[in-house]
Amino acid sequence: MRIKTQLLLSFALMFLLLAGVAGVSIERMGQIGRIAGDLNGRVVDKTRIAANITDLEQQIRFVDSFLLKASDPDQDQLARDLIESRNKAVDSQIFSYMRFVDSPLERSLLQNLERSRSVYSRLQQDILGTAAEGRHRQVADDEARLANAFDQVKRQTKGLALVAETEARAARQDAIVIAQGAGRTVLVVAGIAMATGVIMMGVLLTGVFRPMAHITEALIALSQGRLNVVLPPSGRNREIDRMTQALDIYRNNAVALAKAHEETKAAHSRADALARHDVLTGLPNRRVLASAVNDIIKRSARRSLAAAVLVLDLDRFKPVNDIHGHSAGDKVLCEVATRLGAILRVGDVAARLGGDEFAIILEFEPGSDTPHRVAKRILACINAPILLDGRSVSVGTSIGIAVSPTDGDDAETLLHAADLAMFKAKREGRGSFRFFEAEMDVQLRARADLEARICHAILKGDIRPHYQPLVDLRTDTIVGFEVLARWHDGELLRSPDEFIQIADEAGLMPQLTYSVLRQACRDSLAWPNTLTLAVNVTPAQISDPGLPGALFEILQQEKFPPSRLELEITENALIGDIASAKNVMAILRQHGVRISLDDFGTGYSSLHHLRELKFDKIKIDRSFVQSMPTNAESMKIVETILALGRSLGIDTLAEGVEDVGHLRHLVDQGCEFGQGYHFGKPLPAGAASDLLTKQNPPALLTSAA
Repeated sequence: MRIKTQLLLSFALMFLLLAGVAGVSIERMGQIGRIAGDLNGRVVDKTRIAANITDLEQQIRFVDSFLLKASDPDQDQLARDLIESRNKAVDSQIFSYMRFVDSPLERSLLQNLERSRSVYSRLQQDILGTAAEGRHRQVADDEARLANAFDQVKRQTKGLALVAETEARAARQDAIVIAQGAGRTVLVVAGIAMATGVIMMGVLLTGVFRPMAHITEALIALSQGRLNVVLPPSGRNREIDRMTQALDIYRNNAVALAKAHEETKAAHSRADALARHDVLTGLPNRRVLASAVNDIIKRSARRSLAAAVLVLDLDRFKPVNDIHGHSAGDKVLCEVATRLGAILRVGDVAARLGGDEFAIILEFEPGSDTPHRVAKRILACINAPILLDGRSVSVGTSIGIAVSPTDGDDAETLLHAADLAMFKAKREGRGSFRFFEAEMDVQLRARADLEARICHAILKGDIRPHYQPLVDLRTDTIVGFEVLARWHDGELLRSPDEFIQIADEAGLMPQLTYSVLRQACRDSLAWPNTLTLAVNVTPAQISDPGLPGALFEILQQEKFPPSRLELEITENALIGDIASAKNVMAILRQHGVRISLDDFGTGYSSLHHLRELKFDKIKIDRSFVQSMPTNAESMKIVETILALGRSLGIDTLAEGVEDVGHLRHLVDQGCEFGQGYHFGKPLPAGAASDLLTKQNPPALLTSAA
């Protein structure tokens, strides 16, 4: 039931009861009743209107307070519309009240009320016309100003209510007099009317005023950010129910908005953490490190301390990824990060720069050896084996160190200097650390230039194969050639010592090997199809699962039989991943490729390796062959290797045969093959073809007889 309907019914019922009193009274009582009815009607209307004005002004004041704190544009506009409608209602009520004005006091009160409302309205427009952001900053001051202006309105409204109340008291007094004169009937009917009014007021209190108070309290709580408000229960008043439902929707939206705000803050925090830290290891990233380096440099300067940046690049990390997969590589990186964190001192900062590169920034007393000691601890902890699913993996690291302020006074300069020192450590053997030196920058630029030139030479085919004959000592014939790379650098012919190691460190050896092999296959088309080509491969290549496929593709394209290819690996290849090397060698051997162990006796091979890897040939290192005439121990080593080859059924080839004395002793000991300057130096393709046409080059076995 609507609020207005309830109020109208209440007053209508009161009027009917009073009219009944007049109907049952005598003529005099009828006249008195009409007078009393007229007085009561006027008093009730004036009282009702005064109460309405008071209630409407209170609503305007409440909405003003709410609007001062509102931040949602939709709420702001809704409140303004509500204020406008309530002001119009007040104007209408004042106009209705003026019909009953019959005293100077009431006219004066109405005039004062109009002036107070005008003042309040202008102040309201000035304050609420300000942008929402401005209102929020001075809400307390604006609230006080509105409250002061509203007090003036309230005093005038109370004056009207007091006049109405005074008239009501007078009317009640008149009614008592009339009731005494009218007798017992009027008293009974008046009592019934009063009882009915009390009941109706109780109904209004329960159905309207108390729910409105609950709603008001809920709105105040929501405006203060308290979302756990209790709403009034549903009743039979549709307007109150609709207000409750709207408030419930507003509360739910406020709760959802607060939750979304918290989730947004959490997402921002997570995004900031991701932007500042490495996702895999959890260490700070390069961006954070640069800021930390600058901060520590400034702090160190204030405290008369020195700062050092250590840049670490893992050694032997690529084979871990290639052999065990990137998941294993990720585990290694996480383990390295954990180990670094375990050895850092309080105040030191570790970060991951990317890939397999890390950095550490630390402070120390000038003149102390703190960077030296920290670098040694890092080498020791990273060199320790890492267990991956029951398998032991070993990596190492090379460390470059730059010190502030000697080597630079900002993050970019120090990191660059530490990088240069790290590259120096890698070139000088890995597994070590170096401090930055000024000439390193020049050396690095020269090294980078040389690497670029080597890469360009490979692409242009300027690194070409030269051929050194492999001789069967039993038949005195050339049975093949070892393919040796030579760099035709303009007018210069550069030996392998000038570029092979650099190409290997730069990761260019696979391309160089494939380029030289392709040229050698084409050169050999004019040679007897019984000749073999021996090609050197690096330790990393022999463990690379992609090597067989790349080789077979070249052989197929150049129509060169795999049975004529012989790959030579050094003993150093046997200290890496033996299992992977064994698998690669098995695939190659299945297709007819032969495998030779080069420089035997100088590295890490053992009888176990010879048995497991099933080499087709052992090449005795030149150092033993050339020192045989003067060193009895070298003689014994050569004899032992030859005996070992015969016992295992593996062919033997002696490198470094340079004179008849070497040759005679090797033949006497049963060596099958020989190679060296005694038979011929490495020759370009044309010269090698000429040598083959003679077939019996000078100073072969016939020269040794």
